[in-house]
Amino acid sequence: MHVKFKKLFFYLTISFAVLIFAGLVFLITSSKDIMDIMFDSVILLISAASVAIAFFAQMSADKESRRLEKVMKNISEIDRNIESDVKTDESVRRKLDRILSLEEEIYHRLGGRKDVKKVEHAPNETSAKE
Repeated sequence: MHVKFKKLFFYLTISFAVLIFAGLVFLITSSKDIMDIMFDSVILLISAASVAIAFFAQMSADKESRRLEKVMKNISEIDRNIESDVKTDESVRRKLDRILSLEEEIYHRLGGRKDVKKVEHAPNETSAKE
């Protein structure tokens, strides 16, 4: 719906610009005296300037909207990457804990020191040990 509104606004702005140009041509070719033509021309040019300002403001807002959408997309992608990295870090940490625990058990079985301190296992790693 937002895209349709942008197109409608664009076409209305172009229509106003064409109507202002036509009004200026008709005003210059009219049979009024020169002071009335100049006064009406100034009023018409001021309204044309306001339409031009509105048109450029809308173009600027559209550009900013597209830029903001890109930034939001990049932030979303970074967030997904961070979540993936956190999961990978947790997985690596669990595997390293398991390796350290096995290393301590092997050392103990081969006649190492008797007061072996076991590394705590993650909850889902206890069944893999047995």
